[in-house]
Amino acid sequence: YFALVPVYDVIDQVGLDAQYIYGGWAFKLELISRSGQDKYFTAAVFGFEYTQVGVLGTAADLGWIVEYQFDDRKDAAPHFFERDIFLGYRLAFNNIDSTELLLGVIWDPETTEKIFGLEFSHRLKENLSISAEARFFQSGDKINVNAAEILKETLLPNPDNKTWFLQNEDFLQVELRWYF
Repeated sequence: YFALVPVYDVIDQVGLDAQYIYGGWAFKLELISRSGQDKYFTAAVFGFEYTQVGVLGTAADLGWIVEYQFDDRKDAAPHFFERDIFLGYRLAFNNIDSTELLLGVIWDPETTEKIFGLEFSHRLKENLSISAEARFFQSGDKINVNAAEILKETLLPNPDNKTWFLQNEDFLQVELRWYF
């Protein structure tokens, strides 16, 4: 006799999303605290965006973004952003075509790894839009791995270079959307 029995881990979780706007400033906080499924942890993203309205005498707005990403699980976190800084710009053209551009970099000051990002969107017609997203990965130290070492490196990753496996995996996506 064989049976599949579902198991549901019990967790206690509290989250908070907060934003305070004061003039051109937007102060942001996302926080989670959880226990269960292993151990207790806390993770947060907090920072600000300052928007300059009417940049260079145009209708465009330029947002300056600074965020700190924190996860107290450090190297045990299931992502790369345990103590990283995001710096970016958001340019909203404020035109009828809703043109927007977001440029930024996530930087790990400890390992010097960087993830560069670009997002663009523009409405071409009332029912047609285009968007693009790109990510570029810059690992701290380049690691040359031959086929025999891939398994070893996957099982025992270098904690000082968490994005080594993305060093040749830049990403570009362009979407043309038609609404009907």
